Amino acid sequence: MKKFLLIILLSLGAKQVVASEIVAVNSNTCQKVASQNQAFILVLKRGENVIDALLTCAKDAQLTSASLSGLGALENPTLAYYNLASKQYQNKNFSGIFELSSLNGNLAQIDGKTKAHIHVTLSDKAYHLLGGHLTQALVGATVELTVLPLPGKISRKHDDKTGLDLISAQA
Repeated sequence: MKKFLLIILLSLGAKQVVASEIVAVNSNTCQKVASQNQAFILVLKRGENVIDALLTCAKDAQLTSASLSGLGALENPTLAYYNLASKQYQNKNFSGIFELSSLNGNLAQIDGKTKAHIHVTLSDKAYHLLGGHLTQALVGATVELTVLPLPGKISRKHDDKTGLDLISAQA
């Protein structure tokens, strides 16, 4: 496994968490980081389904909850916008390859299953930006996801007011 030196500093109240050594894995080697509760980089190859590969990796790495960030390129992405009035997602398919300028999200549990909640900012060859909730995409050239496992289990519950599956905050 390739190792990268990376300092990740998170402010959690008065505490600071520092990860000093990051391991890079691909979708076939995620079991190598199982039960380590250590940040890692998931490197996806051209043609892989981003969400399917991420969820498979989470299962292989025995992750229940994580924070996600990433970059790379996506092919034929489907983005969604949540219409709060109708309580429905409006999906839109985009054709071609787009620069993945930013990816932010998390993994959490709902009804015993791991769910990925991912938002992206994409740019096209004319430098126009697109953004929204990522529902589907193939890897364009590469996708590099930094996965920061979270201690404990983060859960989602359905919220009738919004129609969304929201993270259940601890009191």
